[in-house]
Amino acid sequence: SKLNRVRLSEGAATVSAQMFGSCSALHSITIPDTVTQIGTQCFESAGLTSLYVPDSVTVFGGAAVQSCGHLRTIRLSKNLNEIGQFTFRYCHDLESIFIPMSVKYVYSDVFVGCNSLTIYVAASSKPTYWSNGWNSGNRPVVWGYQPA
Repeated sequence: SKLNRVRLSEGAATVSAQMFGSCSALHSITIPDTVTQIGTQCFESAGLTSLYVPDSVTVFGGAAVQSCGHLRTIRLSKNLNEIGQFTFRYCHDLESIFIPMSVKYVYSDVFVGCNSLTIYVAASSKPTYWSNGWNSGNRPVVWGYQPA
């Protein structure tokens, strides 16, 4: 695909499942603050290097950015409720991520293959409804982190 930059229209509510999957040239996307859900595999294997998820998003679908090997930075929604299975799997260049207190559900194998990653979490310990296998990649975790 030669698609390298996308600006979604105001009023869009969802980034649909597999919408930009395998768009290896896609380096930049602007998501409006009307979007509430990022669909399953919507950016899988895309060429994204950074991603800003607006505070309107409450669900980040399974494998949404899986295999985005050049993704270095991501800013998650402060109102995010759910991170699906395999969401960040094989994001080799991802160095850090902050999971806000609003996240109630994190499914299994979210960070497998994220070998450079440190996970910063607002909660002081693993929340009740997070899968026991949420960090099966065994990445370092900093609990009780509060960004500046």
